[in-house]
Amino acid sequence: MKNFKRYIYLLLLSSAVVAIIINSGCTSSDEPPGKVSPYVNIVYDDATKVFKGSDLSDLNRIDTANQVYYFDASNSLAASLQEGDNVVVGTYSYFKVKSINNDGNEIAVEGEFAPLTDVVKDAEIDWDHTVTFEKEAFIQAFQSKGASIQKVTNDSIGLGFKYGSFEYSIGIKFNKDLVHLTIIAEKIVADTKVAKLTVEGELRKFKTTGKIMIKDHVLQDFNASNDFQEGEFSLKVSATGSGTDIGVEVPLPLLKFPIAGIPFIWFEIKCLVVMNAVVPPDQVASTLLEYKFKYNADLGLQYNKATESCDKKANLRSHEFTELNKPHSGATGAMSMSWGLAVPRFEINVGVPEFYNTTVGWIHSAYLVGGDYTFYPACQRAQVGFYGAYGWALGAFGMSFASGSGNLWKQEKFFLKAGNCP
Repeated sequence: MKNFKRYIYLLLLSSAVVAIIINSGCTSSDEPPGKVSPYVNIVYDDATKVFKGSDLSDLNRIDTANQVYYFDASNSLAASLQEGDNVVVGTYSYFKVKSINNDGNEIAVEGEFAPLTDVVKDAEIDWDHTVTFEKEAFIQAFQSKGASIQKVTNDSIGLGFKYGSFEYSIGIKFNKDLVHLTIIAEKIVADTKVAKLTVEGELRKFKTTGKIMIKDHVLQDFNASNDFQEGEFSLKVSATGSGTDIGVEVPLPLLKFPIAGIPFIWFEIKCLVVMNAVVPPDQVASTLLEYKFKYNADLGLQYNKATESCDKKANLRSHEFTELNKPHSGATGAMSMSWGLAVPRFEINVGVPEFYNTTVGWIHSAYLVGGDYTFYPACQRAQVGFYGAYGWALGAFGMSFASGSGNLWKQEKFFLKAGNCP
């Protein structure tokens, strides 16, 4: 059980900070003279029950684990609810009523997922926001995933957590314009550290822009872009007989935030650590790879109504690969390892934070280092890759089976290719 009223106060307060238009009636005859950012104009469906103003004071608490809303029994709007009704609570939550229980003191309303296109008839939401880095937002994001905060200073934090056989140590030093990340991921086998990934680099502030438009309950437009995104990261991988890890993906939270004035939408920035490795523990095997990546790019996605999918938006201005040390890989038998990360992974989520939170779009830059060694044919290789990717899932817009992903760019280079290699 968790008291969810802090979201009410946070988002109601933030709504007053920016100039927005929220229309909960059927029509809007007063068109604004010019759009500000963010711009929000929403017309709810006639049947949608909207809790706002004094009705919100009768919302006693929310059970976030089970999505149950507890209203005072004296609230007439809550008393009028029926199963199947679509409900909006303030500017932060919407759902379909699954069940209702009135004990005379409180009305317990259990909610379940409803597409945004069922709740609203028409909507236009535009944003143009510069993403900066706040210490408190980092701490909240990691704590929500169970991380242990080990060190906090005025401009840095240190934390750690375990995921399966991996231990993560993370250091973050930042200001509003730039964040410096140090991530150490170690695999532990029988109390022995057999693999280690060290990532160190900088991510600068960037601008995110986007739009969601719905007309007559149908999605008309959805797009998002991160412009002038810059990053510089060095990756160092060392491993001995670490075993087999295929398709390992560990998402590390960095930031989770709303943009003031935009209802129902939360943005999240993650660092996704990925690993594919076969380093036999019963053989003498080792690999050492160390490279630096640097880039400047625009990246994004654009909804294509004709195909009910999303197309890419990409402009890779510049990228560099730098070899920091000569690569090494070898073994008494075949071995291979690729390890890297995607950062920033930028996600757009429609729904309430912490439950029924639907990711409708994501974009990221990714860096990968890999090495392998084979006998038949005899070959030793070391390779780096820099990738841009995007994905979408449009269930929150009423299209349950419309989803997919694709590449924004793919840049690869071999730094070592010795022997009879393909």
